Amino acid sequence: MKPSLKAEISAIGPLGDGLIETNYRPLYVPGTTIGDHVIFKDNAQFMSLNTIASIEKGPNHNTPACIHFGECGGCSTQHLMPEHYQAWKQDLILKPLQWLEAEDTLRPILTTPAHSRRRTTLIAHYKEEAGLQFGYTMKRNHRLIDVKECPILHPKLEALIEPLRALLTKIIPVRTILKIHLTHVDDATDMLLISRLNLDLELREQLVAFAQQHDIHRISHKPSDKHPAEPIMQTKTLTKTLGDIPVEIDPGTFLQPNDQGEALMLKTITDAMPNNAKVADLFSGIGTLSLPLMEKMTSLQLCEANPRAISAMNNALGKV
Repeated sequence: MKPSLKAEISAIGPLGDGLIETNYRPLYVPGTTIGDHVIFKDNAQFMSLNTIASIEKGPNHNTPACIHFGECGGCSTQHLMPEHYQAWKQDLILKPLQWLEAEDTLRPILTTPAHSRRRTTLIAHYKEEAGLQFGYTMKRNHRLIDVKECPILHPKLEALIEPLRALLTKIIPVRTILKIHLTHVDDATDMLLISRLNLDLELREQLVAFAQQHDIHRISHKPSDKHPAEPIMQTKTLTKTLGDIPVEIDPGTFLQPNDQGEALMLKTITDAMPNNAKVADLFSGIGTLSLPLMEKMTSLQLCEANPRAISAMNNALGKV
């Protein structure tokens, strides 16, 4: 009998998958890390994901923080030990810098904590045969998995997963797909529904009651990503404070994923910026990485294509 093919994971690929160097092309194996051994089927003529028989885990595996890791497409590297994750991430940045002969500009990688992500988009799909599916898509797949937890989310957002599931079971029609964009910013929670739901009076009242019960400060709806959002309820103006400047934000406004990462980026920019700088902020959004640093500038040019973001910045700066 032909002996089984066996190969060792020698590196981590650019998407966080373990890498096997073969004679014809690299093979990336999800969920593996350096030191793992991949055993292929007895009749395998070559190494591929379809011919894997089993995987022998080596000593370098981290215990994933989330019960859905490996199935959910949101995270890809929870199985890496912290030191391997740091080295992998640093190498991703180092290689292009080496091509530019600028590797000496690379600073140490800094990480942000769990339970800190302040925005997410969940998807709900009600199928007649399977009932409600609510969560995230699988890796490299459009199929949904039902999520019970998400340990990267801010606790205020993670706590909404199960109440939202209960609400959606009551209100979403069969064969309907709905996206829910959640944001927690400046101690306020925002919920944007994107769907073709028929928002009659009864449904609006249910959404208002849900918001009151779960401390949601604004709920909006739009039929697609291309449409403007219609407010359903709002108890306060939602703002993102940038330095000392409160900027009013629209439903679904792009924000940096968490406060800690934003603060680290601002510190990096501050350290590199001279006093009395003339600054052009390209793709500025609402000015997240420039408005807090205005005291160090003699001039600031904000460049942004989104008219709603431009309006929000103009309104905020007009009050300074």
